[in-house]
Order: sequence, then C-alpha cells, then structure tokens
Amino acid sequence: MKYASTITMASSLLAEGRVRDVAHMIEPLVQAPLDQQADADALDTGVVRLHALWAQLLCSARLQPDAARRHLPDADADLSAHPPRVQAEVALWRGWTDVLRGTTNDVLARGLAHLDRADRHFEALAHRPGRCWVHLGQAQAYFALDEYDLMRHALGEAQALGRPHIDRLAQCWLHDMYAPALRFQGQYAEAEAHATALKSIAHQLNHTRWVGHAQAQEAALAYDTGAPPEVIIERATTAETRLQGATNCRPYPLLAAYHAHIGALLRAARWDEAHACIADALTAMQGYALGEAHLHSLYVRLALRRGTIERARTQLDEVMERAERLPHGLQRSHLALMRAEVARRAGDTDTAQTWRERAHQNARETGHRGNQVRALLAQTQGAAEAGDIVRAQAHLRDAEAFAGYRSVLPMAARWSASEAALAVAQAEQSGDAQAARHAAEQYAQAHTAYRLSGDALRVAQMALHAATIMPEADRLPALRPMLADANATMARCERPDQANQLHALLNDWPAYDPTDTTSWGTLLSTALAEAPPEHASVTAACTTLLQAHPQVDGVRIQYRPRHAQAQCMVADQGTLSGASVTALHYPAPSDARLTLTYAADGPLPDVTEALRPYLPMLLMALDRAPTPSSPSTTPTGARFPDAFVAESAPMQALKQRIEQIGASHSPVLVTGAPGVGKTMVARAVHAVSERRTGPLHVVERTSIQPRDWAAHLFGHVHSGTYTPGVLDKAEGGSVLLKAVHRLPQAVHEQLLRMLNTDCVFPVGSDTCRSVDIRLLATTPSDATTRPADAMPAALAHRLGIITLRVPPLRERRADIPVLVQRVLDEQRTPQTPLVTITQHALDALLAYDWPGNVRQLRNEVERAYQSVRSEPAPQITVDALAAPLREARTQHSNGTSHPYDTLLNDDTVALSAVLAQTEKAAIEHVLRAHDGHISASAQALGISRQGLYKKMKRLDIDADAAVSSS
Repeated sequence: MKYASTITMASSLLAEGRVRDVAHMIEPLVQAPLDQQADADALDTGVVRLHALWAQLLCSARLQPDAARRHLPDADADLSAHPPRVQAEVALWRGWTDVLRGTTNDVLARGLAHLDRADRHFEALAHRPGRCWVHLGQAQAYFALDEYDLMRHALGEAQALGRPHIDRLAQCWLHDMYAPALRFQGQYAEAEAHATALKSIAHQLNHTRWVGHAQAQEAALAYDTGAPPEVIIERATTAETRLQGATNCRPYPLLAAYHAHIGALLRAARWDEAHACIADALTAMQGYALGEAHLHSLYVRLALRRGTIERARTQLDEVMERAERLPHGLQRSHLALMRAEVARRAGDTDTAQTWRERAHQNARETGHRGNQVRALLAQTQGAAEAGDIVRAQAHLRDAEAFAGYRSVLPMAARWSASEAALAVAQAEQSGDAQAARHAAEQYAQAHTAYRLSGDALRVAQMALHAATIMPEADRLPALRPMLADANATMARCERPDQANQLHALLNDWPAYDPTDTTSWGTLLSTALAEAPPEHASVTAACTTLLQAHPQVDGVRIQYRPRHAQAQCMVADQGTLSGASVTALHYPAPSDARLTLTYAADGPLPDVTEALRPYLPMLLMALDRAPTPSSPSTTPTGARFPDAFVAESAPMQALKQRIEQIGASHSPVLVTGAPGVGKTMVARAVHAVSERRTGPLHVVERTSIQPRDWAAHLFGHVHSGTYTPGVLDKAEGGSVLLKAVHRLPQAVHEQLLRMLNTDCVFPVGSDTCRSVDIRLLATTPSDATTRPADAMPAALAHRLGIITLRVPPLRERRADIPVLVQRVLDEQRTPQTPLVTITQHALDALLAYDWPGNVRQLRNEVERAYQSVRSEPAPQITVDALAAPLREARTQHSNGTSHPYDTLLNDDTVALSAVLAQTEKAAIEHVLRAHDGHISASAQALGISRQGLYKKMKRLDIDADAAVSSS
C-alpha cells in the first residue's frame, strides 16, 4: 500500500490536534481530488486512505465539507475491492460531509445512512476510534434534527467508545456538542464543565474557533440561568467578535451567542438595540436557513415585548413561511409556544391552548426539557385564565416532575407567575381573601426572580399583578416605591395601558412611611433581591419574616452547600422552645440541602404553608450554581407487546434501542427479511413511545387499489366536502405503512413532503393541512437496493433516520423455545390438556435455519399441533415435524455438532432449563469473543455491566475461563 508510513504518522499527529503539521505533510500529496482521477476501484488503497484522511482533516478541523467531498469516492463507487477499513473510512467521512452540509432533512438523513454503514464496518473491525467519530457525526445530525435525546445517547456512545484522552479533535467535538445537549436537559453545571474543558483544550491547541465556541456556550448558559444582562452581553459580544474573525466557523455557536445577546437586551428593555442586533445577526447568519428562521422568530418576541400584537402577528406570518426549513416545521416547540402567546394576546384561547399542547408534545418527543417546563407552565396559566382550575392544577402537578428547574431564576419566575395565575382563578371563583393573598405572595416571588435576572418589563408586570389582586387590608404604604418604579418602567417600555393602571393604583395607595419596616415589601424574597446573597442579608430577611408572621416564635435555617458533608448555620432568630419542630427539608437539585426548624404558636400545617413560598428564593440566594435534575426518559405506563420475545442477545439489543427512541418524533424504518416480525417490532415502537395513548393505524398495501392510495392516506375533497384520510384519523398517534417501498411513486413524493413540512395536501385541494403523527414503515432489508422495489433515495434516507433491523430467526435461536411455547399456548382451547414438545422435536427446531423466519416457525408448530394425539399425553414429537426439519437435526447429529445440540440432549429437560442453558451458551460465546472483558461483552449483549454480572452469577459462568491463553 502506498503512503503507509505517511498515513500512520499523519493519523497520530491529527489525533494530537496538530492540524498544521498534518496539512504540511499530506496536502502536497492530494492536490488532485479523487473526483478528477480514475475509478475508485482502480486506485491504490493507500491513495484512497490518504484522501480519506485529508477529508477527515477538512471536516473535523477546517469545517470544509464541500472540499472534503471532492476527496472521497462517489457514493455509487464500488469499493468492494478495497479492505473493509477503507470502506469504513470513506463511508464515515462521506457521512460527515452530509451532516456538516445538512441544510435539509434529506441531506442529514443521507449522512446518517453513510454513518450507519461506517459503523457496521468499524464494529466488525473492532475499531473503537472509528466508531467514536461515527457517533459524534450522528450526534451532530441529531442536533440539527432537534432530536436531543438521540443526540445525548450518541454522545454517550462516543464518550464510551472513543479515546478522548488521546484524540484531541474528537475531544473538542465531544465537549462542544455536550454543552448544548446538557443545557437543553437542564444540567447546567455539567454543561458549564464541558464548556470550560473545551476552552482549556482550545487554548492548548491555540485554536481560535474552538475558544469562540466555548465562549458562546458560556454566554448561552449565563442567559439560561438568569445572569444579569450586562454579564450576558459582555460574554456574547466576546464570542461574536472571536467567531466572526475565525475562518470556516460553524454557524450554530455564533447563533447561540446572538440569541443570548438579543435575549439579554430584551430583558433589559433595550428595544432599539435588540432590533439592531437581530439585523446584524441576520447578516452574519446569511445562508444558514435554520439561523435565519430562528432570528426572525426573535422579531416576534420583540414585538410581543413591546405589546404591538399586530406587528407580532405579521412577523409570525413571515416566520411561518420559513418554518419548513426548521426540523419539525410548524410543530417546533419554541415556535409553537410563540404561536400560542400571539393567539392568547389576540384573545383566541382555543388556538392558544392547541399550540401549547403541541409545544409540550414536541418538546417531550425531542428531549428538550426546558421547553417541556415552559409548555407545562404556559398550559397552567392558560387553563387558569380560562377558569379551568382542575386542568391548571393537573398541568402544575406534571411540571413538578421538573422541580429542579425552580432553582433557575427565569424558570423560578415563570413557575411563581403560573402558581399566582392559578391562585387568582381560585380567588375569583371563591371570593376567598386568603387565595388572593397567596396570589400576591406568588407574584412577589416572581417579581423577585425577575428582578434578580434583570428582566425589567416582567418586574413591572409582576408588581402590577400583585398590587391588583392584593386585598385592601394588605396594601401597605411601603409598596408605593415599587409601584412607582413599575409605573416608570411601563412608560419607558411604551406600555401606556399598563402604566395607566399603575397610575390609578398609586392614586389610591396609602402614603409611604420610610420608617415602616414590617411590610410585605421587606419580606424574605424582597430582602434577598435587595442585598447580596450573603448570610447576613438572609439573617436580616428572617427577622422581617418573623415580624410578618406573628404566629412564628422562632426560626433556624441551616444550609449544606453543594458537595459538602456538614451543614452551616445561616440564621437563628427568635426563640426555639423545647417544642420546636423541623418543618421542612428542602433539597436543592444541585445536591445542596436546606433545613428549616421553627417553633410556633398555632396550627403547624398553616405555619408550614406560610413559610414554604419563600424557600425557593432563599435557596437560590444560597446556591447560585443550579443543576436541575432531569426526570427519567422512560415513559411511565409503557410496556412491550406480549408478542415481543427477546431472550436472545440480538433481540435484547433491539429492545434497548426501541426504548431509547421512545421519546423521539422522527420516523422509524423497520427492515428485515420476510417473516421476521417487522410489524410486531413497529407495534412495539408505538407501544413504548410518548404517543402510546394515541391511535396506531396499520395500512396494508394489498387492501387498497393503487389509484386510491393518495386519498386513503391524505384525505380528499369532493364538492367542497372534506373526507379525512388515515393521517387525520391518527392525529396524535402513529401510522404504520407496511411494505412502504411498494407504494405508488406519487404517494412516495407526498410522503416525503409530509415528512419535511408536517403537512399534507388532500386530493382535490390546494390547501395544506397540518398533521401531527409519527410515521412508521416496514420494508425488506434489500428493498432500497433492488431496482424493482426501490423507493426514491431521498425518501429512503428520510425514513431511515432511525432504522431498526430485525434479525432473522437463525441469528436468535435462543428465542425459539419461547416462541414455540407462545404458539402452543395460543392454540390451546379451554378445557383441553396442555400440549408439550419433546426435547428431540425442540432440538430439530433449533437446528433448522428457518428461511421463512418466525412466520414459518409459527406455521410449522401450528401444523404439528393439529397432528397431536390426546392419548396417552398430548405431545409434539420429531415425527410430527416436516421432513426438512427432521433432516436438519439428523445432519447435525451425524456431522458437526450444532452449537445448540449439546444443550438439548435430554427428553425430560424442562423448558426453563433449555432457556437457561441457551442463555449460558450465548453469554459464554460472547465472553470468549471479547477475551473475558465484561464491559465489551455487556455492550455486545445489549445489557449493563451489572446485569451481566447477575446473569453470570445465576448461570455459574466464570469469566476467567473465557480469557485466551495466548
């Protein structure tokens, strides 16, 4: 092979991040791109590998996918004459070029297909660094597709497989993508750690662009966690300057910096500066469709902040025209929330509620935890405003699964405002002064949180809401300065209606007495906002808390900081008698803990509830490094269908993969040979998904005439009357298209358009109808390659974003005993004796290769069942089986022993014993293949290390016996 030593040395240098040295070494050797040379199969293997290495540098270090593409063989080139390593590297970097160029879902799907092909090659070669780069490429694609759960899973695989302590470039990519992935999950401390690590490596490599990426993530984190606007703007401006000066910069980090910058200006109510910044960002993002669409949505936010609803609606219409450029189109969660808010301001409550629900569903399916919380709180507020207290309470309970977000200032503010809206609804319906008082306290909490994060308009709005709902007896003079500030802010923000409301309230408000310190305005939450979060200010706030609640005789607050073992005293005020009670243990998601002990003269529950509203703000003051916990991604109430048998390692791995994609909205393509159970697997995907409560419509090709397909799926309009199609009927659920490759070409084209835009055109109509379904499809393994059955490549790639291959039965023989027992149980009728199968008969079933797979096995067992005699005991014997099965067992008995024959040599063995022995043989085989390594063997089996250890203990397996003596 030519250039062997050059390739080895250059690969080593590139792994160390020495990009310039590698470029000087190999650039003179790759002057002529491969697309200008002879056919790839006629090229020397060394030449192809050298160009693939250059493509790696262009993709991973220089971000030049178009240039890299010219150094790789064409996608249709026959590389079978080259070693698998070469085929793997070409597929890997072809996938990366598509992912980096992925301006459309089709291109991203094609890139994922290349990466999947590379992963299969690298897996066969046991090449861990190659698989690490595969998973990094997948993570980048899933990020572009808004599939954050899949992105995090791919990053986890890359971290486990890769060599980040050696490959510096892979390490940069890992940290750079982990930061936003964890930020969207609410794990801010972990995201900050990745941004810090990225900056450290970037400085070591003297790499300007990676430093800019880290600074952009720091600005985004500061914005998400509610840092003061001046801090956010400073960090964002630094990142923008660095990234705009870098060459071949990825657009997303720059977009993240601009998003934080513009958001900070909006919080500070600097409207003109925000408008100018959006215009500058649009210039910088020119050609980046997703960035342009997102920035136009910020114009909508600006209009909403200014209170110009008509302008917001006009801007929203412009965003809608660009929606198809975004992953998930109109269903995208942040866009759906924006549509809901515009509809709410316009008084269209039903439309607002519909879009809030869609926002929540999309955020849940994509794994964006922050938007899930925002959608739930928006639903709470919407239901409360509509007077539906029961529904508002239900949404608020759902939000409690994300309670960790309450330690993040912007989320804490939203939370308190939503609870206040619910209390307002309760007060209006019951006329209860206590409910009104509770609403005012919650608005005070929101006021404090917004004040700490520098959100001027929201601070003024919370003051207005609190003053409006507050009972007259609580209208204390000390609140006048707060209302006066709010009035000035409303005037500055060009909100005349709200300014007039505040002016009217001030006219009726009691005169201010500067000496009054026992007022609502100086309670704990306000005191914390007015002073640095030091223990002294907390102690002072506790004093005013005692004064405001006479029934509390004494209070002691102890705080354990993050990662500390012991608590420290924060405040000890009043008298704690012998009857003092530890009222509340308030754990912070960041591992901090707050303990509040008090003595009271009154009912304990009432005192507890009086103190509880102030604890979130107190904890935020004490712990300004929040790390919200994220709820489990495992859907509750989900279970696999009974027909899903997964005793074998391949099916266990498939089951695990189905669980991983449960929250995804992306289409799923199930492939496999005829009879393997593709429909059963597709049903399992729906059964464990977030859409499991919605309908699943299974569409059979044979039941519909070709000319009727479009109307059947997409609906049709005749004489002005619309007849819904299957996609309409499956709203909120899933549609399974069996043998999707055999559908008419026109239907293929409409399916592709639907997948890209989330809308369909009924037959006979030019009006697009939005649909909310998940598309599942089945096809044989070779349906995309056989000319007669091929569907368009774009549709194949789009459907194949998530591909599940169902293994043939010969690759999962451990499932056969369970499948046989299932069929026998199904065939048995009431009041009939149990039919068993002899060991020799089961031996024959295990020995056969089953070209017809599970379907053939079922047919054979059902046929044999019919020949069973009821006396003396109903039993399926070898003689009841078809001749080919009997011959297969005979051949294995007379010749080389089948691996499973040694497990099945006793006619009296129980089925449970067969399963245990089969499982033991499979585990021992995998352990030998991995030289006794537990982690690698567990990964190959699709189970955890702990799960493998438990099985080894139960089955008496010795890992040391599997270690090669060589």
